[in-house]
Amino acid sequence: MDFSEATNKESKIKKVKRFLDSKWNGYHDYYLPFIEVFLKNLIPQKELVFIIDDTQSAGNCITLMLSVLWRGYAIPVIWLVKEGEKGHFSEEKHMELLEAVKEIIPENTRNILLGDGEFDGKKLREKLEKTGFEYVLRTSKDKLIKNECNEIHRFENQTNGFENGQYWFENASENSHAVYWKSKQYQDPIYLLTNLDLAGLACAYYKKRFKTELLFKQLKSAGFNLQRSKLQGEKRCTNLMMILAFAFVLCFGLGILLKNKKKLVINKFYRFDRIQTIKPLTLAQKCLNSCVDLALHFFQIATQKFYEIFVYG
Repeated sequence: MDFSEATNKESKIKKVKRFLDSKWNGYHDYYLPFIEVFLKNLIPQKELVFIIDDTQSAGNCITLMLSVLWRGYAIPVIWLVKEGEKGHFSEEKHMELLEAVKEIIPENTRNILLGDGEFDGKKLREKLEKTGFEYVLRTSKDKLIKNECNEIHRFENQTNGFENGQYWFENASENSHAVYWKSKQYQDPIYLLTNLDLAGLACAYYKKRFKTELLFKQLKSAGFNLQRSKLQGEKRCTNLMMILAFAFVLCFGLGILLKNKKKLVINKFYRFDRIQTIKPLTLAQKCLNSCVDLALHFFQIATQKFYEIFVYG
């Protein structure tokens, strides 16, 4: 690399730093207009399944994120970032994120929220009920619920001796139904709170919650190495999440586009006979690593055919 190339690289780094630090750059200016259009055109059958979860992110920050499911994959929608290496967000922050997403979701859609055990708070469930959300939220075995005889006990004590299966407790906890789910597929029983009307339906939706783990993995070790960032501070890390969210969606779109290409194209960077099993983001990464010019060409096509890929595809 000559001096001019080094100077150009340093200049680009400075521009990125200014972008991350600027108070004028942020979610509402860049990502919000994109995700509003995305949600309005996303699901023909008018059902949006959201997942709420948090994860350790850049530097010393934790990110609370709402993602939406599309064809079995979680797509970033909105997030909050706070400083701290451990701990969870408060229930007030959970409701703040829900209130923000409520403003951008289309009308006349069925909205379902899936979440892990930290999101089973009474206030959040009441908020979901008022805003017309259906929900399936994991809870702890220590949760107090009532049975058919209105006896209140710890959830695990209500299910002693239960065999494998799905068991229903109506209006068991502050107007939420409870579901006990024991399966050979999982090491431990799963305890759920929901406002859905069927135990089987609640369990089927909850299975989809694990898609957020794949999203976080792809933002981190299996994709963009978010965990290696040394950025500090909520503002910079929030903007970094926005950049990664865009990068994720663009690479995901590229991967979907590549999956439909002919053998002659794919064989330049990957084995065509394995095309059906590889994840879209991983396929895009392999193309970027091996054939940059080809990847940039299809990036341009993916941008122009956004609706064909994500809405009609």
